Amino acid sequence: METIDVALIGSRGVGYLHPHFDAKEQTFEESVDDALYQRVLDVNGSLVVMRIHDLQMRANGSVNWFRLEEADAVFFFYAADADDTFFDLLDQMNVILAHCKPGALRFLVGTRADNAVTVTSASGQQLANDIGAWFAMTSINSPLSIERVFFSAANTVIQRRSGVEEEDTAEVCKSDCVVM
Repeated sequence: METIDVALIGSRGVGYLHPHFDAKEQTFEESVDDALYQRVLDVNGSLVVMRIHDLQMRANGSVNWFRLEEADAVFFFYAADADDTFFDLLDQMNVILAHCKPGALRFLVGTRADNAVTVTSASGQQLANDIGAWFAMTSINSPLSIERVFFSAANTVIQRRSGVEEEDTAEVCKSDCVVM
């Protein structure tokens, strides 16, 4: 059984909110440890363990660099209804990217898209383009969309490892996520 490591940055408990993950609520206090969620996925008939490391960004902008450097896919999250989360992520982006594994898939995900949006999808898309990431907007009312993006990331990692031509992950993000 293959294992895929995924790192979440700035999620503020996305894993906790997702109905298929069972974990404690996350905070941004220095004393809080990073969370680990594990899922077993059926990817094209093969079982794959997806280890999702929900990395807590500390007040100084640091995260668990080792987990980030080992991740096959990195998800950067911000709340579309709170521009401070976007700018906090933006301020630390160069340092975070410097610690990403070469060739790791990158996803920028704006959450809370069903609320009054203060960070436009155009701003999110521009940042995604700048960092070479796929972009999606999701909401708690569409929890399957983020699950689909996780599945798509797992599928793409497996395809890359086996040398198979990749499915267009960007199209999955566009078709299965709430993109505004």
